[in-house]
Amino acid sequence: MSDLMVLIDKGGVIAVLTIGFLMACFIAYELFKKFDKTQSILNENKNFIKKGVDTQERMLNELKVNNQISKAQLESSNKIIELHSKLIGDKLDNINHNINELKFEIKRYENSELMQMMKGKD
Repeated sequence: MSDLMVLIDKGGVIAVLTIGFLMACFIAYELFKKFDKTQSILNENKNFIKKGVDTQERMLNELKVNNQISKAQLESSNKIIELHSKLIGDKLDNINHNINELKFEIKRYENSELMQMMKGKD
């Protein structure tokens, strides 16, 4: 019987050690599960930040393209204004030249009329 008591005592120690080991394994499992959740949350945050940065880069690129388009439109408008100014200036110069020619013709006609009137008086 004493052998049986020794076995039960040894079995109790083994049972306590086994239960302790199982509890340690369970606690370690729960800690690793929480660690995995934490890692998952950190990865999600990292992915969210990366998507935000990508979105900002795309927006920046779109703004750069819009800026280039605006510059091109401004340059185009300036060239059109310069062309119109040149055309208007050329037309005004042509009109001014025609007016000067008409003035000259009027003076010549007046002079010829005056000459005829003077010849008529003589």
